[in-house]
Amino acid sequence: MNKISTLRAWRTCILLLLLLLGMISIALGSLQLSEISQGNAQGSYSTMPLPVVVHIVFGIIFNLLSPFQFAPSIRTNYPKFHRYSGRLLVVSAIPVVFSALWMNQYFPSYGGTLKYTGIIAYCIVLLGSLFLAIKYVMRKDIQNHRLWMMRAMAAALGPATQRLIIIPVVVIFGEEVVTDRVIGLLIWSGILINLAFVEYLRFRERGLSHQDPRVKFFQRT
Repeated sequence: MNKISTLRAWRTCILLLLLLLGMISIALGSLQLSEISQGNAQGSYSTMPLPVVVHIVFGIIFNLLSPFQFAPSIRTNYPKFHRYSGRLLVVSAIPVVFSALWMNQYFPSYGGTLKYTGIIAYCIVLLGSLFLAIKYVMRKDIQNHRLWMMRAMAAALGPATQRLIIIPVVVIFGEEVVTDRVIGLLIWSGILINLAFVEYLRFRERGLSHQDPRVKFFQRT
């Protein structure tokens, strides 16, 4: 397999991973919406459901659209879909971020300072990365546009990564291990692991481009 074929196979795996993580958030979000609609939600989710519903609905839109932004065949063959879905993705991110900040500020405190600051960091990374992605695409700098879109995705998929970590931990050790400190560490781990993975992808593609000059770093093929 030549370097270009390797790169395309690598990107296909990444797209499938993004879809998997997105589906985790969509499935759990849909379950929460079902509980709210049936009156089975607990705590603040039942007494003040609006910010929760806003966060989940726009989060589902974001998670449905964002993986396809990284599908080369869609960018090449359906450029209008890529552009308009990208704009809808950015619009969806705004209520996701501000509903998260609202709930972080006004819902009952849990997770302590680590959780509180982690949510703020998540929101800053998501909005900041989208802003820079827009800035670079307006300059026709596709490489940096794609890089910052990947960082935005890393922040958005942080909750899915947290769940992939906590579910086996709870199964093995029980719910009593989920303390405030663990919750806070989970918030930060989801963001940092995903951002580190983006940097690994960047390093990986740059390595392929050095091995084969036909492979351009973060090329659109």
